[in-house]
Amino acid sequence: MTTYELLIKLGYDDEGAKKILDNFIIQLRASEKLNIDILLKFKYFLSLGYTKNDVIGITKLLPPVFCLSTENIDKKLEDMETLGYTKEEAMKAVKYLPAILSYSIESMKKKREDLVTLGYTEEDAIIMTKRLPSMYGYSINTIKQKIDSLISLGYTKEEVLKMTRTSPSMFGRSADSIKLKMNELSVTLKISNDEVRRMIKSNPSALSFKPGDIDNKKEKMVELGYTPEEVEKIVKEAPFIISYTMDTLKQKLDTFEEFGDSKAEVMKMTKVIPGIFGYTKETINRKIDGMILLGYTRDDVIKMTKRFPILYTLSVDKMGQKINNMGKFGDIGFAREEVIEMTKKLPTLFGLTDENISQKIELYDSIGLHDVAIKVPQNLMQSAALSYARYCF
Repeated sequence: MTTYELLIKLGYDDEGAKKILDNFIIQLRASEKLNIDILLKFKYFLSLGYTKNDVIGITKLLPPVFCLSTENIDKKLEDMETLGYTKEEAMKAVKYLPAILSYSIESMKKKREDLVTLGYTEEDAIIMTKRLPSMYGYSINTIKQKIDSLISLGYTKEEVLKMTRTSPSMFGRSADSIKLKMNELSVTLKISNDEVRRMIKSNPSALSFKPGDIDNKKEKMVELGYTPEEVEKIVKEAPFIISYTMDTLKQKLDTFEEFGDSKAEVMKMTKVIPGIFGYTKETINRKIDGMILLGYTRDDVIKMTKRFPILYTLSVDKMGQKINNMGKFGDIGFAREEVIEMTKKLPTLFGLTDENISQKIELYDSIGLHDVAIKVPQNLMQSAALSYARYCF
């Protein structure tokens, strides 16, 4: 059996088989010896846990892998664990970058050190090279040029470091291709280039969105009950949802319903704050638990977030500080229990500035209506001038 026939029998297509046979190192191997190597390596990779298609993909990308000893491959996988890889992560890296088997551990360590000199942390360097193994093949000058090209698109260096930290695949794109993608997203999403730039800054994966996928997702969201206009707003403010399957979106809505909200209430919340589509059940529970520690009951929190969904975006620490500050407002001040009662009745108080609230409380204190802020905190939402005018009449 010829080597070509063997490769076809193993599952390679004509193009793949010829690509392997055209490799210079493969051509140096005697035919009979090569056939044995191919069979042994194919079985070896399968024994590691790779699928048949994985093995075909790895060997097409790096044909000389057939000539490596299994001992050397085992050693490389073990050495990669000293760099912080689990066995599964090391195997995944080999799958997407077979050439990593030819890199020395010293050169891989050096590449991570080079990333640190550019402004990344050691942890960043580990995460980035795991997410994009091909970074090991980039020279430090190439990475610098990539960073500079992204800065030329209007981002600061800090923003570029943050974006590439979470999505190192951006290094695989040229500045020109990113510009074209930004223009495409601007037209598809009906937003300005500046808005696209901000969207990519917060969600670099938007660069992988395709017009057809975006339009299809919008149509599906309308089927869920949103209007086309609402969908446009949601996608504009939370573009990451384009990457969600419809089942995932439905699960997100169901999660909020599990906390006592009706479907209509959940949809209303997502219209106001589309970003909560990114919240998990654990995130919501942490928020509720944190507010309980502040003095609210679980039922209080559910009711408050229905009326003021923005509470989900506020940190518990900031809410606690707001409660403490409100207790000091006015000539008399308020007991913590009174502030809790006020914010239960009017959770939007958490959205007002301390100065705004303080001015109005001082006004009520000056006209002898201190208790009004507790009994009817809604009055704090009207202007001080209007409150005074109503008092005069």
